[in-house]
Amino acid sequence: MKIRAVIIDDENRIRRGIERLIVSNGNQWDIVFSAGDGQDLVTAYDENPFEFDVLFTDMRMPIMDGLNLIKEMKSRTTFNPVVISGFDDFQYIQASIREGVIDYIMKPIDREEFHSQLEKIKHKVKAQKEEKEQEKWVNEQRNYLLYRQQLEKLKEATADDTDISLLHELKEFPSGYFQLLKISIDQTVYHKRKLTEDEWKNWVLAHDNIVLEALRSIQIKNWYWKTDGTNTWILFQSETPAESIWIDTINEFVKTVQEYVQYYTIFSHSIAISSTFEDLLLLTSIKSELSSWMQFRWIYGNNQLFSYEKHPEPKSSLNGEWHKFQQIIEQVLLSLKDVNKQKLKKSMSSFKEALFLLTDPKEMEQVIRAFLLQLTHFAIQQQTLTALDSSLLELKQSEELFRTSNLNEIMFELDQRLNTLLSDLIQLQNHRVYDQITIVKEWVRNHLGDNITIEKLARQVYMNPTYFCEYFKAQTGETALDYITRMRISHACELLLTTNLKVYEVANSVGYSDSKYFSKLFKKYYGELPSKYKTNMVATQD
Repeated sequence: MKIRAVIIDDENRIRRGIERLIVSNGNQWDIVFSAGDGQDLVTAYDENPFEFDVLFTDMRMPIMDGLNLIKEMKSRTTFNPVVISGFDDFQYIQASIREGVIDYIMKPIDREEFHSQLEKIKHKVKAQKEEKEQEKWVNEQRNYLLYRQQLEKLKEATADDTDISLLHELKEFPSGYFQLLKISIDQTVYHKRKLTEDEWKNWVLAHDNIVLEALRSIQIKNWYWKTDGTNTWILFQSETPAESIWIDTINEFVKTVQEYVQYYTIFSHSIAISSTFEDLLLLTSIKSELSSWMQFRWIYGNNQLFSYEKHPEPKSSLNGEWHKFQQIIEQVLLSLKDVNKQKLKKSMSSFKEALFLLTDPKEMEQVIRAFLLQLTHFAIQQQTLTALDSSLLELKQSEELFRTSNLNEIMFELDQRLNTLLSDLIQLQNHRVYDQITIVKEWVRNHLGDNITIEKLARQVYMNPTYFCEYFKAQTGETALDYITRMRISHACELLLTTNLKVYEVANSVGYSDSKYFSKLFKKYYGELPSKYKTNMVATQD
């Protein structure tokens, strides 16, 4: 950490001598400017400002004396003044002390005394720098914590279904002019289907790094956050009304990010950007507006840029068409009921054709949600819901699918679910010729050591869990739980007599992690604890 010095003295011999003395005091000193008059320093600084720590200046100079020089430079920057003066300049020295002079050097200059004064000045300047660095660090930490607090408030205020009371937290934000931007990765469902989980995470990370790197390169205050793995929000702020240079900077940022993402990743993404606004209480409505623009990717495709000046207007085209869609959905359900693959393909083709004629993404979503709801009801009626709960219901509840950029992705996923449902119906049709109770009992015997649930049992015979429990007891005279317990204890008895397994090992082998509970059940069936039962049976055989 070098101490930067400036030397001003109109006597060349003295000035050069001071320079040599400073340099000889060690490599911690660096002379950044030297001149014969105060005006030279003022002129040089005004032309090209530079930082310095200590100003060594003579008091009496022809154009600008030391006292006026200190005043002039104090109005421009921060430094430590040291005056060089003769014994007859006492009044000047008093005035300079009032201007913050930290030391003065008397002419003629004594070498040893000068070195001693330099050491004092050096320690003082170092202490100032350390204090300044500490203050800088504290301010950085304070600003970072403030930024994080503001960011959390933005996340809460812009979350889905946010209570309106949370918006009042935004009143604490610094006033200014804002612009909200949304970045959304295109074709997320397609990419997730093609990539492994790790590959997906790595590509998303690469995408986010490009955005952040571009964001760091612009000098505009902003808050950056993500609502999920594919959607990024950036709030820009300016203290003055949006000037052309601010708007141009953001537009250049948008252009750069889109180009770099397409070049360096496998993704494209679309961006929606609002007009400028002052009231942050409008943030949630603006967020909803940007998201609605994004949904038009269903119609216009990927890599879109939506803005206040260039955004699509929804045009209703569903009026009078609901009856048509309902007829097509009924045809789909009828073909499923008949397990007719050709009829299903034909009716789905009609559904897609009618759907793609709509011009408002919101209406498209309404139709698809209505279709999924009826499909779920159909699955329940056919007692296939347990086989479909990981597909149909996930699709129905997954907002990510409806936020995807491509309508073809949604239709592909819908086709996948329909094919799963059709396969389940075919299996259900085939399994009904077998004794369903026999199937369940055989499955239980093969999985005694596993975690067995009613849902798993019901899934083996494509039944609703509640209906299965009633059906099993009606057919066998005992509950499914009683049957499982009886089979487990029976197999445990066999293991006790035919193996050297300890009691807790036998318990684990038949699905009981708690050996005490197992022993209690065993005694209920055989009248004795497992260890005693084994001892008695071995003694009897001997």
